[in-house]
Amino acid sequence: MPSMLAHAPVADRWIGNRRRGQGACVFAAAVIVSVSLSAAVRGQGGSLTPAAKELSPGDVARLIAELDHDEYRVRQEATRRLSRGGVSAIAPLAKAAAGENLETAFRALAALKELGCALDSETEEAAFGAIESLAAGESRTAERAKSVLVGMKIASQHRAKERLRELGATVVDRGDPEEYDGPILVGAGVGGGAVFMARGGVIVGPGSTTAYYPGTIEISEKFTGKAEDLRLLRRIDEARQIVLAGEQITDDWLAQLKGASAASVQRIELRRTKVTDAGLAHLAGFSSAAWIVVKHTPISDASVDTLAKFSNAQFIHLYGTKISAAGAAKLATALPNAEIDRRGGALLGVSGSRGEQPCVVSTVQPDSAAAKAGIREYDVVVSFDGKPIGDFTELTGAISEKVGGETVEMEIVRATASESPESAAKPMKVKVTLGSW
Repeated sequence: MPSMLAHAPVADRWIGNRRRGQGACVFAAAVIVSVSLSAAVRGQGGSLTPAAKELSPGDVARLIAELDHDEYRVRQEATRRLSRGGVSAIAPLAKAAAGENLETAFRALAALKELGCALDSETEEAAFGAIESLAAGESRTAERAKSVLVGMKIASQHRAKERLRELGATVVDRGDPEEYDGPILVGAGVGGGAVFMARGGVIVGPGSTTAYYPGTIEISEKFTGKAEDLRLLRRIDEARQIVLAGEQITDDWLAQLKGASAASVQRIELRRTKVTDAGLAHLAGFSSAAWIVVKHTPISDASVDTLAKFSNAQFIHLYGTKISAAGAAKLATALPNAEIDRRGGALLGVSGSRGEQPCVVSTVQPDSAAAKAGIREYDVVVSFDGKPIGDFTELTGAISEKVGGETVEMEIVRATASESPESAAKPMKVKVTLGSW
């Protein structure tokens, strides 16, 4: 294909008198568009179009007229300049691309495609929108626009992910499960832990740990970008999990996602952010998510109506928020098929089996509050902060009313794997300073 472009002047002379018919012109223009597209998608990254230089309306009109000039050199130069023409050139180019003159239409589409590879997001998004409209229309270039759009989306998505990585985001590409050795998030575990499907069985992991399974994008305190850089997420249509963490994440950041359509996103997590009720409303485009996690973020009962719009939700975890028990109950009524887990944000760091008595500790997370207090596997929890504990569900409920940093007294009975809880020694008291999710 590059050799055809190199010999384009020869092809132009071969076409000869362009009044012989437009069939040859269509061929030449199609070559230009195809070569332009392949250059942008090459290696999936492609090359970015230099920063656009805005053209005046008069210049745009003149250059569009020259797209059908008799001289090849003039047509090429007009195409090149329009492809750097900025936002002001997009609407006139879209109109020309939908016109009856096929040479002009194909060259206008080629210029729009190059504008869709612009460095600035405003120009890129405007060009994408114009080509999407052409692809949805009934003009003679609609099919060509659809083909161009596919390549543009691939290249744009790749560039967006690379740019996010450069700015310090964690980006885990989706891939063939056979080529991925890590866990894949499939549900919620006991005590708010995450359930991962891995080769050889199911693993219950701590809820305080993010699983970087394929399709994860995390923007945390390491991210060096600005709020507007969050718009890069709008270009990525294969993200499965989005995690936004850190006090730099505010309503202004989430406003960059307003109107975004993200049908592929299954899990959203806000962790220790400064997002308020107004900011959470900007996530309306992610309403297809099955799992919503909000930790230590100051949303209140005013966000219940927003959360209720996540009609596909299976799990909503609210840890360390300002949502009240009444607000959580209202949300549970609105989403009867979702598990609503509201907690004060405290973390003990143990797991157990719900519904089984007594409350036996199955595992203790390393470096957790429980581990630091000396709690061990097979210990039986008898009381927590003065409240009798009969099973693990009661323990989880008692912890949920606490916040991280609080110190409580627990009564436990020490047992070993070979002993039954009933034959263990008498209760012992331990002081525990609770951690945070």
